[in-house]
Amino acid sequence: MNKKKIIVVGGGFAGLEATKVLADEPGVEVTLIDRNNYHTFQPLLYQVATSSLEPAEVCPTLRGVFQSADNVRVLMGEVSSVDPETSTVVLDEERLSYDYLIMAIGGRTTYFGKEEWRERSTGLKELHDALTIRARLLKSFEEAEREPDPEKRKEYLTTVIVGGGPTGVELAGALAELRTHVLKGQYQNFDPAQARIVLIEALPQLLNGFPDKLGQYTKDVLEELGVEVVTGQPVKNLERNAVHTGDTSYRARNIVWAAGVEGYPMAKELGADTTKKGTVKVCSDLRLSGRNNIFCTGDMAHFETESGKPLPGLAPVAMQQGAHAAQNILRLERGDLTEKFVYNDRGAMAVIGRTHAVANLFGKKPLKGFVAWIAWLFIHLLFLVGCRGLDSLSTPTRSA
Repeated sequence: MNKKKIIVVGGGFAGLEATKVLADEPGVEVTLIDRNNYHTFQPLLYQVATSSLEPAEVCPTLRGVFQSADNVRVLMGEVSSVDPETSTVVLDEERLSYDYLIMAIGGRTTYFGKEEWRERSTGLKELHDALTIRARLLKSFEEAEREPDPEKRKEYLTTVIVGGGPTGVELAGALAELRTHVLKGQYQNFDPAQARIVLIEALPQLLNGFPDKLGQYTKDVLEELGVEVVTGQPVKNLERNAVHTGDTSYRARNIVWAAGVEGYPMAKELGADTTKKGTVKVCSDLRLSGRNNIFCTGDMAHFETESGKPLPGLAPVAMQQGAHAAQNILRLERGDLTEKFVYNDRGAMAVIGRTHAVANLFGKKPLKGFVAWIAWLFIHLLFLVGCRGLDSLSTPTRSA
């Protein structure tokens, strides 16, 4: 019996879950392609950026995840193009054919049309982003140690984070505790607690999409940690070492952009309708209109709910879409009809430092403080255990 060839492009949350569903299924051969040979657990990248975790602790290898699945092949490389007419993808210079294609390439940091800003700041979507932030941050502290001028030293010790969503909030909280706990007493020329952290959000409150009281609680906790929180102030200009809002300028050697996500240019090659953000519009079953064998999932997919609102670019959305796309392929192979995707909203979370967090469980049960932090810790450890096995998490690591 000829097995159906399924190509999954992208080893992020959507691609990982899709491949898990297809692993060990009779009658299908799966090729998982990613430009890296590891999965990146993005929610914990901020801890890599602040030296609390090492890369291997948040990046399980894809081969390791699927080493027991005989029908899964993992290839590392860059998919340069997709040809829906011939059902092929080009991996580097090799052309691979498929019966079904699941596109799960994720998204990239958006600068809202200001592409020149991309070279003047660092995003936090990939492992190399986290390592870049870590290197620049520690270098800035070393340069501050050698700088005799107190005014010039302030610039080295200032970090500006643009974007008050979960990524920006979690990074700000971790940086605040890095300076007061981890680096305490390590420098002679200055006190690390003097380091300035500025979090800028264009909207009136932090954590847009969370209940207002959780956004306010987050702001209060961050300010208690010494973070300067600026809301209702969109960035007007960004220079290499300066961020300008409507009425204030911030000199900083470290600028992190965490203000949004857009689709990759390759999405347009699929021949489907795209949004202004470059995401691909998908049908109710996650297939492309007019392409019965191509599914799009995760951050690259624009999926509208019955209310007409698009789903947010969150890991739970990507995971559920990846699994659903794979299940729909199996339905087609059984001769059944596909089913429409319905997102099961179990809620959203954000951690603020070592003992504080906020959570909106199932979209209607707000939690805050230590209880929310315990819930956040449990869910994240559960996912990592599922990827890497319990033994790999047995060694304690420093918390941010």
